Amino acid sequence: GKVKLEFRNGKSVEVHGGKYLLATGSSAFQAKGIPFDNRRVFDSDSVKELAYLPNNVAITGAGIIAIEYAKIFAKFGAHVTLIIRDSSFPAAMERVGVDLDIAEALRKDLLATGVDILYNRVVGEFSVPPSITTPMEITLLDRHTGEPTGEQVRVDTYFFAAGRLPNTRGLGLEEAGVQLDDKGRVLVDSNLETSRKGVYAAGDILGPPGLASTGIEQGAAAVTHMFGTPKEEQAGEASGKASFDPKSYLSDPNRFPVGIWTSPEVAYIGLTKKKAEEYGYLAVEGIAKYSETTRGRVSRSSGILKLVVDEGKSDLPVIGVSIFGEDACELVHYGMELVQSRRPLRCVLEASHAAVTYHELYKVAAVNIDENIDFPIQLRSTFTLDVLHLAKEKFIKATGSDGKGSSDHDLAGVRIAFEDAEEVARELSLMRPAEDFETGGPSLSYAEFFEFLRQLKGGNTARGITEEMMLKTT
Repeated sequence: GKVKLEFRNGKSVEVHGGKYLLATGSSAFQAKGIPFDNRRVFDSDSVKELAYLPNNVAITGAGIIAIEYAKIFAKFGAHVTLIIRDSSFPAAMERVGVDLDIAEALRKDLLATGVDILYNRVVGEFSVPPSITTPMEITLLDRHTGEPTGEQVRVDTYFFAAGRLPNTRGLGLEEAGVQLDDKGRVLVDSNLETSRKGVYAAGDILGPPGLASTGIEQGAAAVTHMFGTPKEEQAGEASGKASFDPKSYLSDPNRFPVGIWTSPEVAYIGLTKKKAEEYGYLAVEGIAKYSETTRGRVSRSSGILKLVVDEGKSDLPVIGVSIFGEDACELVHYGMELVQSRRPLRCVLEASHAAVTYHELYKVAAVNIDENIDFPIQLRSTFTLDVLHLAKEKFIKATGSDGKGSSDHDLAGVRIAFEDAEEVARELSLMRPAEDFETGGPSLSYAEFFEFLRQLKGGNTARGITEEMMLKTT
């Protein structure tokens, strides 16, 4: 086929080919009513042309670009006012996938840096003097009513960073049979092929996440499908190079890590605990503070790492990692391997990392999970979840506990008589009916009860376990 390309200068040229790749990128969204001049009023494209260092900056937006520039300007000594439509900063950051606790830590850091955050506000009228040495005045409006709030910000520079638009307008794509959505984004199938056969698309024109890393992978995947023979594609799948749906880069949070280059950094991959629960996972999270690691104590670094696992699976696979702190954008790639491979929590607990590195955070978070879940790794490695839940029910019944709580902490003060523990063990086929009958022994806490069952499963006798317990108490 052939395509006629028309240039802005009026010239045109015909391009002949069998297959085409659309990768025209995106442009900064410019809201109506804002007097963009690329001198004092900028968008996320033109801000790179800023030729002076302002003393006061106002930024509209609560996405990755807005937050990164807020920190950049603040680090250069400017006073920054961040104007966001949302009623809370964590809620705004949650829309781009940031964990609520991580977002709150970032908010506190922004405030500590001197950034002011105004909520439920949008910009209204601008008064822009011709001289850059005279501050401009911006009237603020209530985002719900659209009425002036009576507030004004006086700044040297204004930066609007509230979204980007795909570069598809005016290209004649729809006339050529390429289907777009209502936001102008190109619609593609699982091979990144558009509705027009032989025409593919990659990058920002497909919409979020709009990351350079995902755009590169989309482009490579599209070209592989365009020119690879079926035999080559099968070989790629066997080697793991193309064993995924390229379109997953648009929506699958496990497919790509996200980094926010603030200082400290923010990075994440997979699901937050809240999002995992919305998807139906029985999610639990572990938290590690930078101050709990050797390097964190030495460097006096602050920050946190959150590890999310699926408690509904016996091996507790890792389904999400979120980090706020130094080197977060590097550390997340170990988390990427854990999430994409659904590594069990035991792998994190047993991993050995080089001394005095932040990777220790992963193990600290894993220990935090193991110490707080209902059935820790050692029990899960010995019994199935069904047996563990059955044993818990029998413990509750034997002790007369109401069983209101779902974790071992809720039953921490409850004890079971030794003979009742033996009876449960017999019901679970861990002891023969006549084995060690009426051995006698001390009452057992919830944790001791499960350790008793685990040792029986390992081949120990009730009498031997009792004698060991007696020795420990003397």
